[in-house]
Amino acid sequence: MYIKRVRHVETPFRWLGSKHHAWRCMAAFLEILWWKHCFVMTLIGSNHNISINEDSQNQHEDTADMRIISQSLFWDKNRHKLGSHEMLPRAAYLLIVVTNSKTQHRLAPSNILPPLLPPVFSTRLTRKNIMADCEDGSCALPGPMTRAEKRAEYKYDPSNALETWKDLQNSLLSLGTQSLEQDAELADIEQGLHDVWDELIHIAMATPSTSAEHDRLVTLILTMRELGTFVRKNKGVLESDGEELVTMSNGQRLWVDLPFLAADLQAFWSYEAMSRTAADRLCLAVLTAKLCAAGVCSTELAHCALWLFKETLETERPIMVSSTEDHDSPITVSDLLPACLEWLDHANFKLARLCADGYTYGSGKHANSMTPGALAATAGVNQEGFSMARWLFWRRRLGELYLSDEQKVSKRARKAFDMMAETGRTMGIDIPGEKKYLDKVFEALDKEVIARGGKGCVGIEEIEIDPTWATDD
Repeated sequence: MYIKRVRHVETPFRWLGSKHHAWRCMAAFLEILWWKHCFVMTLIGSNHNISINEDSQNQHEDTADMRIISQSLFWDKNRHKLGSHEMLPRAAYLLIVVTNSKTQHRLAPSNILPPLLPPVFSTRLTRKNIMADCEDGSCALPGPMTRAEKRAEYKYDPSNALETWKDLQNSLLSLGTQSLEQDAELADIEQGLHDVWDELIHIAMATPSTSAEHDRLVTLILTMRELGTFVRKNKGVLESDGEELVTMSNGQRLWVDLPFLAADLQAFWSYEAMSRTAADRLCLAVLTAKLCAAGVCSTELAHCALWLFKETLETERPIMVSSTEDHDSPITVSDLLPACLEWLDHANFKLARLCADGYTYGSGKHANSMTPGALAATAGVNQEGFSMARWLFWRRRLGELYLSDEQKVSKRARKAFDMMAETGRTMGIDIPGEKKYLDKVFEALDKEVIARGGKGCVGIEEIEIDPTWATDD
């Protein structure tokens, strides 16, 4: 029996085993004894599809290609009645019994457990009796869940972030274990990876931008990468030398390359970020920038920043929406700037290094983001990808936004401008205009201290600056 990516999988025996050791021992024995003859799986609180595939040669016609969705049958142990998945996301049991046609054995739960589960679950589930209630025979078993359906089931409680972290860890580890099985289909592993990365993205958007839980998520990804490469035996090969690296269809290895993580983040930023709220983009920027700064797929994730800065600073768009405009107004600079600020707060050094090195992506890859936006092109920025000219344009554009009449935008632009103006000096890169700007800032600070009678301290945020101070000599 092969089960595709099942979350929160436990048998009721293991659940009882937390209190009764004898039950745990019996459960282990029964699982081994009936592995090839009678398939019994009990799932608690599953939030994902379950696919059960038996060898077609050992299978009766009425159980062929059985696919049962986790919502099919649930038992509410508190109410003692069948309930829906939406009503009972966790306090529910699903028991699936599939018999082998050759042995015709069946292990009914009533033979093992006291009346913990109702007799209805001892019914043999086959294609015929599942379809029995469909008079015209047109009913079909549910198919795979769509991405939208999976996202609708994402649950995240900020007050219990540790449980979320453990769930993600278990999902990732189980995918690795599954990939080592000789008959495992890589397509299933790849789908599981896309599912977990998509859930990671949505957890990040639901996590407050100032929360340390983002760091915990980054640590989890780093931990998975440190598992290195996975090796499994080739199908049909018995000799020890018949081994292969677990490699995905895009050539990335599990886990050292973190397959599809960067690609899924890039796709979300490029195609879905604009439809999300400013708060969602802000929180996702925190995780993406921290992953990039920590060396996780750095250059690939930096593409997300390149896309964001192009949309925010290189594209002609209104600074803010006026009170007279409707809700269908285009995305404004004010909507995107907070995410840019998070990128500069957490990954400014990485972005500056890429700009100093003139890093660019391969031909045809990320072409839309590589090409400078209309405003940058008008200012003479022609090089694709990262470049020092592009970095200086971003800084100059932030200076212009600082001088705007919109106080909220002005405050954020000033903070981002100051971060950029100090980046090169901090990391030993000679960025044009920085030294001149800092000299002017210190002069202004000295004047302000004198104006206050030499008492107290003065911070850079307390003085007015002139962005042209950073103009290259």
